[in-house]
Amino acid sequence: MRLRESRLIYRVLWVLVVMMLVMVVVVKEGMCISLGDIEKWKEEKNVEALIMALRDEDSDVRKAAAEALGEIGDKRAVGVLISALEDKDLHSEAWEVLMGILRSDKLSLAQREEIIDKIDSALPIKVINIDGVSIKDDRYIQS
Repeated sequence: MRLRESRLIYRVLWVLVVMMLVMVVVVKEGMCISLGDIEKWKEEKNVEALIMALRDEDSDVRKAAAEALGEIGDKRAVGVLISALEDKDLHSEAWEVLMGILRSDKLSLAQREEIIDKIDSALPIKVINIDGVSIKDDRYIQS
């Protein structure tokens, strides 16, 4: 190989390396999450990744992540789901997942009470009763 050809190959490789580094930075900052990722994480029971997906800018991704967390039923998602109650696109899904977690037989009474207290302190001042559990939320009360 001649010197000129090897320099050209070196330059091409250098450009490719730089492009790959830029792509890594863009993906890390943008975190382009697909619905396929959500399905994979659900199958793997990757709760941390699904919690991260609840912050995605795509509402379909957030909804799918909330539903996946509901199917897994892991209490680690409670805090972020309570925060998601304020997301107009995710409110219903977050509420349903929280209610599913509360109904789960995986939780002790003390754990249920702790979750109810967290929900109670995060929501407006109206009270509803679901399966014998009183929870505040004026968005679900019909006047």
